[in-house]
Amino acid sequence: MNDFINKTKENNFILPNYKNSNLSIIKDIANREKRVGEKKKKIFMLIDGLGYNLLSKTLSERKIDFIKNYKIEKISTVFPSTTTVALTSIETGLTPSEHGIVGWHVYSKELGSVVAPYRDSLAINENLKFDQLGVRNIIPAPKLLLKIAENRNLMLLFDRSVEKPPCNGGNKIKIDRYTMQSDMLIKLKNEIIKDEYDFIYIYYSLIDSIEHKYGPLSEASINATALLLNELKNILLPTLEKSDYNLIITADHGHTKVNKWLIIDNKSKIMNYLYGPPWGDARIMFMNVIPKYENDLKKYIAEKYSKYTILEDSDEVISTGIFGKNKVNEKIRYRFGTHILLAKNNVALEYSYPNINQSNKKPTGIHSGLSEDEMRVPLIII
Repeated sequence: MNDFINKTKENNFILPNYKNSNLSIIKDIANREKRVGEKKKKIFMLIDGLGYNLLSKTLSERKIDFIKNYKIEKISTVFPSTTTVALTSIETGLTPSEHGIVGWHVYSKELGSVVAPYRDSLAINENLKFDQLGVRNIIPAPKLLLKIAENRNLMLLFDRSVEKPPCNGGNKIKIDRYTMQSDMLIKLKNEIIKDEYDFIYIYYSLIDSIEHKYGPLSEASINATALLLNELKNILLPTLEKSDYNLIITADHGHTKVNKWLIIDNKSKIMNYLYGPPWGDARIMFMNVIPKYENDLKKYIAEKYSKYTILEDSDEVISTGIFGKNKVNEKIRYRFGTHILLAKNNVALEYSYPNINQSNKKPTGIHSGLSEDEMRVPLIII
């Protein structure tokens, strides 16, 4: 058996199930499968950060009886369990092994740098935009959304914090923005009444922001979840139930609470063994290790960080199918590095770039790892 699989079991990691995931659900919508409801038209609501455990705790502590009329399933997200990876999969129909967006930060061979593609910037300073470099172009075209739009009128409803929605619009694609939760639900209600669009895709991010600040199962996160569900009931449900729309609710990932940060910078000993800075996300780092120092790096990690991390050869991790396929498209293989550092338990990872002011206030809730809290998301069909 693959040694990495044994380690996932030892650490109670939850491996992704791509056949029963947020990615498979959007494919079912595209293929008009009955699993996603009998009604002809669909609303796909992706709630950033709404892990299955947060939803369960909210329903156990708050009186939200209407939701019990509908089946709630526990499904998987993709891996790494983070927004940029999940959104890319959902919008393209591709697994991470096929699209190569492996975290908030991605190594771009074309640009010779670690980049933040969803910010259209270089990782060294995300406040500086580099539109002219085409950083965002490493994100594949949203082919699954465009496929849906071939035969159906499509609407995207995103909050104003999203700088660039995935489609540029067109005769069959409408893009609209909302400013707050009630605005989103009222706009959605009005679109249901107008009945113009066959498929409406909504992205909602507030719960994720609250979890980052206060923690995944905090009172603030539970209150925010309960408020969304109650407003959905009061503003949307009466109109929805009389319409020709099914509402499919799921999430891109959950959160885990962090109690330790491992900070790596250009002065860290670990950098002596690497060709350059690592990339990825808060619970996973991809690295290009200098071959002659591979054993030295493994020894160093084992001695200093084995309590907090697992270091694996990336080929071995890829071969398990954890990124969707057991092989990666050769054009993007380099984005997975030579080695992968995974965080255990409630540990987070960060590479600190020189001369950039880093916030001393770290998030309380975090994601991109393999814990149950991060990997399990709900599926609700109304």
